[in-house]
Amino acid sequence: MAGLSARGLEIKRLNDVISDRISSARNYFGSGAATTSNDVLGRLLRVASASEADLWELAEAVYNSFTPALATGVSLDRIVAYAGLTRFEAEPSTATLLATGDYNTVIGNESYVDSSVTSNRFITTKSVQLNENLVSGLTVQIISAVDNSDYTVYLGTSSFTYTSGVGESMADIANGLSTLINSSSSEFHTSVINDVQVEITFSDVFVRRDATLTANMSFQKVQKLINSECTEVGPVSQPAGTLDTVASPIIGWDSVSNPQEAALGRYRETDEELRIRFANSKELNARGTVDAIYSALLEVVGVEEVQVYENETNGVDTLGLPAKSFSAVVLGGSTQQIAETIWQVKPAGIEAFGNTTVLINDSQGLPHNISFSRPETVNVYIDITISAFENQSIVSGVDELIIDALETYFLENYRVGDDVIYSRLYTPINSASSGYQIDSLTIGTSASPTGTTNIVIAYNEIAQLLRGNVNITIN
Repeated sequence: MAGLSARGLEIKRLNDVISDRISSARNYFGSGAATTSNDVLGRLLRVASASEADLWELAEAVYNSFTPALATGVSLDRIVAYAGLTRFEAEPSTATLLATGDYNTVIGNESYVDSSVTSNRFITTKSVQLNENLVSGLTVQIISAVDNSDYTVYLGTSSFTYTSGVGESMADIANGLSTLINSSSSEFHTSVINDVQVEITFSDVFVRRDATLTANMSFQKVQKLINSECTEVGPVSQPAGTLDTVASPIIGWDSVSNPQEAALGRYRETDEELRIRFANSKELNARGTVDAIYSALLEVVGVEEVQVYENETNGVDTLGLPAKSFSAVVLGGSTQQIAETIWQVKPAGIEAFGNTTVLINDSQGLPHNISFSRPETVNVYIDITISAFENQSIVSGVDELIIDALETYFLENYRVGDDVIYSRLYTPINSASSGYQIDSLTIGTSASPTGTTNIVIAYNEIAQLLRGNVNITIN
């Protein structure tokens, strides 16, 4: 019977409505009442039936709007809000820029940077002054030579002091200070330019430090990180080192680059994507658990994949994780946002381990190193020999078709930590075209591979197949 019951909502379709109305008419007028579509009464019954059927469908839509698997649009937004979720709106790709310029130059908000490689344009999202606070590199100038004086450069918790001798020139002091820094720490690299300037670059520009100089020196150039976003909304790809052109006329801003590839933006989240995220975010409001870290990282814009591993033992485990630590392997997303998210949900006193480290300051201003892993790319090489079936010919361009099929197969099937299964590669190769057979197939992680077994991929690696790494021989 139609209506709401313990089994859910059962509605009447148009034919059901018409049938019920005909039955009611015959009960009232008698079983001989003319109710066909050619009779006046029958037509009258059918005219009103369509509106009633529409009301039943409306009731069904309202009923389904309370079910995540069936709700759409605003109704789905309201349901996932109970889990603390909101739909991702369209977002631009974001890139961290490394700007170099004269000391105290101000690079304003909404300043433009272009790429000579992709023609994309990015815009800064905040104003930054190239001063001595939180620098990622700098150039120091010796402004006077004083005998038996200390020339000290402070970089965060590190300090480097060169003591001048009698009669040394500014150039001598610059060379002495540069040599001292190079020999004292692997975190910094220096070179002398214009005889009296010491250029100091950081091994990791994302580890920012406050800089201080003693007397007889001055800041000449400063490098700082600036956040930026693409002027075009959506997943715009921007490789590392390709945002290379200062497009805003700011005096003192010399150059720019992006040390890492841009974190991909996104289009507005679809209903299906939101449902999947809702299903994966049951631990969103939790803290200190693997599921909590996993769910929180999935919320970071641009993150495509997350894997979280933990070592509960008192020694290094089989993955290489230190004792009592965890490691989040994250594909995509902003490095800074990922580190800040891990800091918010990680257990107190437990090490966050990985190949990428970001300095985070807590609410008390105390610094903490937060680490996670970016998947390391393992390039796969494939050599294939094919030949035509008897009495058949191989179509022109079959090698490109095979490469296309393999490239698509890798993109769709291999995620972080997935081993490359040798036998499965026959499927995309055979599906590319027809009229040929595979005479030999070898794979490996270097050119001219000879392997016929699986390629083992570590937990923090991802297999990648480049077109140039596939060699096809046609006999």
